[in-house]
Amino acid sequence: MPEDIRRPVARYLMGGAALVIARWPVSDVLDPCKTHIGYPHRLTDGTWEWSEYLAYYVAEYGVGLPAEFIMTMRGNGWEPPPLTPDEVLALREEQRPYE
Repeated sequence: MPEDIRRPVARYLMGGAALVIARWPVSDVLDPCKTHIGYPHRLTDGTWEWSEYLAYYVAEYGVGLPAEFIMTMRGNGWEPPPLTPDEVLALREEQRPYE
């Protein structure tokens, strides 16, 4: 991922609405010495869904994301749109495969 968009992408990923909250930390799969990089919370912007710790991998390693996801972020001004509690509940009730 280009260096100039890593920060805005990571901030966007951290700012999503919570669909699922998890209480256990996850470790860095690329560097096992880093034992607490985040949590496996499931976040969303209403269109896309991701794990909270994806922001870490973007910031730390510059992992790539689908171009369509980046375009959504850019189109939203690098800020996830606010979702109402009812919108989040409706998204939670959808059957969405984890990819």
